[in-house]
Amino acid sequence: MLPLEGYLNGASASEWWVIWGAIGLFAPLFWWIFHLSRARSAIPLAAMTVLGAVFTPLNPHACLFFAYAGGTVGFLGRPSWSLAALAIIAAAIGIETLVFDLSVGFWASTTLFTVIFGGYCIHWSETNKTNEQLRRKQSEIERLAKIAERERIARDLHDLLGHTLSVSVLKARLAAKLIRRDPDAAQQEVEEIERISRGALEQVREAVQGYRSAGFIEELENARLALDTAGITSHFKIEDDAAKAPSQIAHTLAMALREAITNVIRHARCTRCEVELANADGAVVLKVDDDGIGGTFVEGAGLSGMRERVESLGGSMQLEGISGASIRVRLPIIAGPKEHHRPLRPRRGVAHVIRVLIAEDQGMLLSTLGTLLDLEDDLEVVALAKDGREALELARTTTPDIVLTDIEMPELTGIELAQHIRDEQLAIRVIMVTTFARAGYLRRALDAGARGYLLKDSPGDVLPNAIRTVHAGGAPSTRPLPRRRGANPTRSPIANGRC
Repeated sequence: MLPLEGYLNGASASEWWVIWGAIGLFAPLFWWIFHLSRARSAIPLAAMTVLGAVFTPLNPHACLFFAYAGGTVGFLGRPSWSLAALAIIAAAIGIETLVFDLSVGFWASTTLFTVIFGGYCIHWSETNKTNEQLRRKQSEIERLAKIAERERIARDLHDLLGHTLSVSVLKARLAAKLIRRDPDAAQQEVEEIERISRGALEQVREAVQGYRSAGFIEELENARLALDTAGITSHFKIEDDAAKAPSQIAHTLAMALREAITNVIRHARCTRCEVELANADGAVVLKVDDDGIGGTFVEGAGLSGMRERVESLGGSMQLEGISGASIRVRLPIIAGPKEHHRPLRPRRGVAHVIRVLIAEDQGMLLSTLGTLLDLEDDLEVVALAKDGREALELARTTTPDIVLTDIEMPELTGIELAQHIRDEQLAIRVIMVTTFARAGYLRRALDAGARGYLLKDSPGDVLPNAIRTVHAGGAPSTRPLPRRRGANPTRSPIANGRC
């Protein structure tokens, strides 16, 4: 190629116009290619290649247009497209050399620089795409980690506080009603509230700290007491070294033991339960076996939450139901009897007594609700049920006027219970009581035939008054649910007593 200085020094006015015209066409094309996406980049890239082909016979230094075109092939996005474009540019250089009888040195140097620039641009483009993908994946991991942490906190709050606070509110209401009728019983309820509140406060402290220092030992005693209360013979085999596991593992074992014992009491229908904790091959293994009905496990929120906690620590959980039920939790060391019919108490000065059946799977909450409503002169709690199927059987035999039921229960949910009562055309009206007013569940409950819903911590006489209102044909006065899209804003299924 001719030296640039020599060419410029001897250039005529027309040649200068050609030079500046080529540069004037090239500059916007080169700027434009940085502002286009992928396939559209082919337009300025092809135009730069054409500039090189047109102006190279007039000025050999115009071969730089080929090099610049090769240096932008990476903007096409896909490596296959970029390599194909680079091959087309190299072929254009070869054709240009043959047609205009240019030197071999021109062809070799122009092709070499074009390929080098093109290869670097493709590598740079792919590196940028990889880095962008890594940034997106990192952002997604951080987002999922935040979601998982929120779900963990929500599970712990539900497990630790939801039930406890509901019981405390009901017991406080019960104590207020008993304080004049039976001061000694009221005093016992107040002391029970204090005990429950202190336990809840301690659980909150431990949850904030992220671990429980003596949680597993305490949970063992709670499990022993719960099994004895339920009339189930228990046998515990605990190795001292295993019980002294690191705090995070001990916390997870405590939560797993609580859920396992809860399932034994609620579902197993057993007479004996064995709990074993031992070290095995660098891990601590918790086993909970019973001689109950066994069968296929359907993992609800409790078991699935337990599995998530265990697997988050690198452990495993196995469920078997061949001969009784068996739960095995392995973590690597790096870290009451059912009450059916209630005795009736005499009612004086009441023309009509409303018969109420209560269905609730939490034993303490069930008994507190029963005692609280039984203090009303015109309300009579005729039966208590700890699951939906038992509630349906009692509804058929005790003929209550009102069924007061939780939504989430074993065997049959409160929604399914309401559907059965409606389908069997039983002359019973259903009210849902819940700790958390989740709109989706509550709408399904209303569609299933429930008259309305109440929160378990509703103040004062809201619950007994709601029972009286529903018995009279109305609906409990509660805050409206969020409306469905397209719903009539003037009508509420709760406020209008829809069933």
